[in-house]
Amino acid sequence: MKCKHCGSEFEGKFCPECGTKAEAEATTASQPMQQQPGVSQQPKKPIYKRAWFLCIVIILVLGVVASVTANKKEKTDWSAVILKEAIPQFPSNHGSILINSEEELCVSLEKVTDEQYNKYLNQCMEQGFIVDTKKSTYSYDAFDSEGYSLNLTHIDDNLTITVKAPMKLGTITWPTGTAGDLLPEPSSTTGKFNYEHDTNFSVYVGDTSKEEYDEYVADCSDYGFDVDYDKGENYYRAYNEEGYYLSLSYEGNNIMLIRIDEPEKDAGAVADTENTEQETEKPEMGKPEEKEPITESKPEEAAAESKAEEQKQVVDSGNATVGEDGLRKDFKEAMDSYEAFMNEYCDFMEKYSKNPTDPGLIADYMSYMSKYDDFTKKFDQWGSEDLNDAELEYYIEVQTRVYERLAEAEY
Repeated sequence: MKCKHCGSEFEGKFCPECGTKAEAEATTASQPMQQQPGVSQQPKKPIYKRAWFLCIVIILVLGVVASVTANKKEKTDWSAVILKEAIPQFPSNHGSILINSEEELCVSLEKVTDEQYNKYLNQCMEQGFIVDTKKSTYSYDAFDSEGYSLNLTHIDDNLTITVKAPMKLGTITWPTGTAGDLLPEPSSTTGKFNYEHDTNFSVYVGDTSKEEYDEYVADCSDYGFDVDYDKGENYYRAYNEEGYYLSLSYEGNNIMLIRIDEPEKDAGAVADTENTEQETEKPEMGKPEEKEPITESKPEEAAAESKAEEQKQVVDSGNATVGEDGLRKDFKEAMDSYEAFMNEYCDFMEKYSKNPTDPGLIADYMSYMSKYDDFTKKFDQWGSEDLNDAELEYYIEVQTRVYERLAEAEY
C-alpha cells in the first residue's frame, strides 16, 4: 500500500514514515462491488411488487369487505320498511329484514333484552294490537281494529316480528265435490280458498264470530267428524268413519280456517286386503267349519295381548297420535319437510344467482317458486292452529332456523 502523504510503501493501518492513517476501508467501500463471473445480478423489486406483500394486501382487503358485509347484514333500515305505519319502530337495528312487502313483514332482530321486549310489546298494545290476543312467556299474537295481525316471538336475545296485512276476502261458493258434501255449509259466503279439489280443500271463512265458529264445530261433529277428535279453545281436529281428516281453527278477527283431507291411501289398501282375506277364509258350503280348541289364556298372555292391542290402537289412530316428544306425527313430518325444503331452496338460489342464464336452472327456478309458495302456505296454516306447548316450541325453533338460513343465504 502506498502512503498518500509521503509516498512510502507500507502494509498496515499507519504509515511507518509519517504516521498517516491508511484509507484502505474507505477505498474498499468506495470501489464498486465486482461481479463474480457467471453470476448475473438483477436489481431488487420494490416492496409493493413482492408476492408476500401483495398477499397481505389482498387478505386485508377481503377482511375489510367481509366486515362491511357483516355490518350491513346486522343493520336494519327502518325507512325501507313498507308496513312501518302498522307497528312501532324496531327496538333494535341489529338484525335482518327477511320479508318486506305490502302483504307481509318479517324481521329477525338480535340483542333484544327482556326489558326491551316488554317495552316494545306495550308499545304494540298501545298502538291497537289488542284484538283476539294470545300471550305466552315468549310470544304474543294479536290483531288491530283494521285487521293487521302481529306475532312477536322472543327467545333469548332474539326477537322475530311478523306483521301481515288484512286478509283480502271475497265471495266464495261452497264446494260441491266429495269433500264439500261431507261438511255443513257455513252461514258466511265471505272467504278465500287456499286450494280446492274434489277430495280435499282449505278455505278461510270471514264474517264468523267466535260463537259462530263454536256452533260450526258442533255441526261438524253431528256430521260424523267425532272419531279420535282433539278439541281446544280455538281448534278442533277429528276423523270420520271413512277416514277423512278435518281441521278447524279460529284465526281471530272473525275468520275461521277449514281444512279437510282425504283418507290415506295406505289405510284403504290395508282395509281392502283385510276384506279380501276374510272372503277367502270363508268355509266352503256343505262343510262344517272346523273350530280350534278353546284354551284358557294365562294372565301373563292376556296382559301381553292387551298391551299389543293398545299399541295397535295407537298406531291405527294415525296422525292424531302424540309421540313421546309431545308432537303429533303429521305436525312433526310437516315441520321437518318444510325445514328440509327451505335449506334446499336456499342452496338452489345461491347456485342460480351465480348463473341466472342457465336454461336448466331457469326451469328448476319456476318449480322451486311453486314449491316455495306451497310450503310456506302450509307452514303458516300450522302456525294458525292451537298447538300444544311442545309443538309451539318446535314450531318456533324451526321458524328461527329457517329465518337464520335465509339471512345467511347469498343471493
